[in-house]
Amino acid sequence: MHEKMAEWPIKKLVISMSGPAVISMTVQGLYNVVDGFFLARLGQSVITAIAIVIPFFYIVFCIGIALGIGANSLISRRLGAKKIQEAGEVVEVTLLITCILGIIATIGGVVFSAEFMSIFTADSKVIVAGSEYISALSWFFIPILGAITTEKMIQATGEMKFPMYTSVLGGVINMILDPILIFGLWGAPKMGIIGASVASGIGVLVTVVLNLYKLYVSEKTLNIHFSKKLSLKTAGSILSIGIPTFFMQALVSIAMMYMAYMLAKEQAAVAVLGIYSRINQFIVLPVVGVAQGTMPILGYSYGARNQKRFTHTFNVTWLSITTFLLVCLVLLEIFATPVLKVFNASPAMLEIGPRIFRIIALSFIFMGTAFTVNTAFFAIGKARQALFASVLRQLIGVVGAAFILIKFFGIHYIWWAYPIAEVLAFIYVAVTCAKIYKNEILKLSEVELRV
Repeated sequence: MHEKMAEWPIKKLVISMSGPAVISMTVQGLYNVVDGFFLARLGQSVITAIAIVIPFFYIVFCIGIALGIGANSLISRRLGAKKIQEAGEVVEVTLLITCILGIIATIGGVVFSAEFMSIFTADSKVIVAGSEYISALSWFFIPILGAITTEKMIQATGEMKFPMYTSVLGGVINMILDPILIFGLWGAPKMGIIGASVASGIGVLVTVVLNLYKLYVSEKTLNIHFSKKLSLKTAGSILSIGIPTFFMQALVSIAMMYMAYMLAKEQAAVAVLGIYSRINQFIVLPVVGVAQGTMPILGYSYGARNQKRFTHTFNVTWLSITTFLLVCLVLLEIFATPVLKVFNASPAMLEIGPRIFRIIALSFIFMGTAFTVNTAFFAIGKARQALFASVLRQLIGVVGAAFILIKFFGIHYIWWAYPIAEVLAFIYVAVTCAKIYKNEILKLSEVELRV
């Protein structure tokens, strides 16, 4: 695997590394769409409840992403520096932290679900539906976090196909069980919104068990061994990347919660926002897959001080992500209304939804650059720069712009906050990336590049 990372032509390596991750993320995005499709059949109250719940679960998802990215970055750099045993130690420490945080999240979800829902709505039907969904899925938080972290640790070794298989399998199981458990098909109990939670939990359980088998039984690259004393230094290194990553990702949830709170009296608008968030995930998750595939290459090239391979990988990544997002922008501008109809949108949602979709989708014009630069930041341990970009986008951009737009133009202009936020983030990452490239990347060793 080391020879592959060091010697394969860049385009071939990016496709090899990113392809499986893109497939995996696309299936996860498809699951979100399918899940929303079936839940929409339960009525607008359920759609609204899920829209409110999404930011809560995204925070839990952020915990897994943060630990996974921290571990991925550290493992890939240690492998690039030929520190095999130290790379294996990262796995043990990451899994321990995952279990601890998973227990805390489970307790919080079960105990405070109703209180969370009450912040955003006074509608009893919406509160009950959201509370049931949160409480049921909370029992699966440890395997959910485990599935995310183990996937990223396996990817750090350059093995992209296995986590793709396990993620796809978990997603397929989820999609199969969704209608069965929601509507009580073929003799199964009719569980309604709780059925969607149980289906999700069963899917991730399968994924995490298979990933753990790969790490501890069949994976030879990391040389993992059980130790009685876990390294606090390694934990600190993981968290030094993970904590800024968490806050960076969690800011998305904060912005979504703020939007839901400001739109509390507009149930149709909240429901449209919930549908858009699922479509957005379906589009963005493949982009995350590209980032997952290229981050180990960037980290390995940086650790090996290979400037040309690092730069070429960055350029290929940026072009791929930006082209894909621009195509998605065009499709959403054209097919906004048909997409809403797929989700059983009410007349009120169809009246306002297409305009909302088309405004928010303008964000894709600038998003590709921010995604690519942040991936490079994490790969080389520059988490603080990535964190500031997210603060600029979500707090100053989305939240700040939304507040100003509502104050001076009215609630119906709130959606322009999203493209405004992306413009601000684009300006910052472009300037910061240029400085880091000049001061650090260009000073790496000049090694012959195979393209």
